[in-house]
Amino acid sequence: MTRPQFWILTFIVLLVGPFFLTDLVLSHLNRNGETKIMVMERIAEEGNGYTTRWQQLAVRVYQASQQDAALKDVLAREHINIAPKPASGAPTASGTVTQ
Repeated sequence: MTRPQFWILTFIVLLVGPFFLTDLVLSHLNRNGETKIMVMERIAEEGNGYTTRWQQLAVRVYQASQQDAALKDVLAREHINIAPKPASGAPTASGTVTQ
């Protein structure tokens, strides 16, 4: 290898090397970002199921408080009001909880 070839090759490596390292870093960050987005999408999809479960729990607590005076007193003392939605035909497992 001649001296000019050496310097040309060194210059090309110094010019292309940072681009290569930048590509590695950015692709790693992109992969991590995609993973985080997928996790957030899964959590958002699961969140819809939690709303239904919380409503069902509220209805069950309301039903239990109608039969158990101690539970009704505890809920009143903690200022937790549970009121079922008015029935419009078929019974539903939803309600409103306020605190």
